[in-house]
Amino acid sequence: MNHSLSESEHKFQTISSFLSLGILSLGLQILFIRGLLEIFLGNELTLGLFLAVWMLGTALGSHGFSAIIEKYRLWTYLVISIFPVAVCEYVLIRFIPAIFNLTPGAAYQLVTITAAFLLTVLPVSLLCGALFTFNASQVLAGKLKSLAVPTVYVWESAGSLIIALLLNFILFQWITDIQILFLCLLLFYLAAGPVACRSRKLPLFSGVIGIYIVFSFVLFLKGNLIYRTVFKDLYAPYMLMEEKSTPYGRVRVMQLEDQQIVYHQGIVTYTSPDPVTAETGILLPVLSASKHQEILVLGGNLSEYLRYLGQVSGIRRITYLEKDPY
Repeated sequence: MNHSLSESEHKFQTISSFLSLGILSLGLQILFIRGLLEIFLGNELTLGLFLAVWMLGTALGSHGFSAIIEKYRLWTYLVISIFPVAVCEYVLIRFIPAIFNLTPGAAYQLVTITAAFLLTVLPVSLLCGALFTFNASQVLAGKLKSLAVPTVYVWESAGSLIIALLLNFILFQWITDIQILFLCLLLFYLAAGPVACRSRKLPLFSGVIGIYIVFSFVLFLKGNLIYRTVFKDLYAPYMLMEEKSTPYGRVRVMQLEDQQIVYHQGIVTYTSPDPVTAETGILLPVLSASKHQEILVLGGNLSEYLRYLGQVSGIRRITYLEKDPY
């Protein structure tokens, strides 16, 4: 520890690190759960499963994982690993439908949902749990008389409250999810970086923290452009026209030829032209997925629908239900 720091300076840095950890932890939870619920839709089961996996990860990270890190003195690598892991897991969520070959709007098995949550949520929650233990160890090592160990929970909770208020009333109104991700990482490394550097006096380590701060700032400013560039082919054959985050979920506008589709949290809320009329040029979004065997058509011009359904191989049965206008 750097003994040139006064107790008040040490206390300020330690409190800042817990605040930033609360911001990062809850920020990642919200971003990840919004992304996963967009894929698996939301009910009590998926929400409970997400929280269960997250709490399992933080418990394992703060106890067993942190013990391994302490044994081999790997705290340095823990702090610098949260950046690449968080970014990779955020990107991985976007590719979950392709990885598990998921059909939009279908009912998924519990095994599939659990596997997806473990793959995307567990690594980050492990690191967040271990980071809490690391910060607590700095309090004990510093022997701060004015900062009791139980109060660190209060400061982490305060950080969570701050990011929750910012997300709901400001951030979701003005910036995208990927920009929020890098903003949380930027705040974390600005606050926790000095504490970590003080515990491990390595020029290379300090350089990595500095690079992360610069990268987070640049990606925060240019995140939306990078997102559209990286994920432009993710929704093929549809083209991503616009995407906006709101406190109530993500709104996405897709286009294929003359058809435009508006999604809200992965659910189709509006299409133009109206698919009920089955106008020429319409390709139903569900047909972009594979392995359909049974199709249900509700109303509209059946002959026009059949022209597009004929493009899908493997269909065994088509059920047509005429809508009663009265």
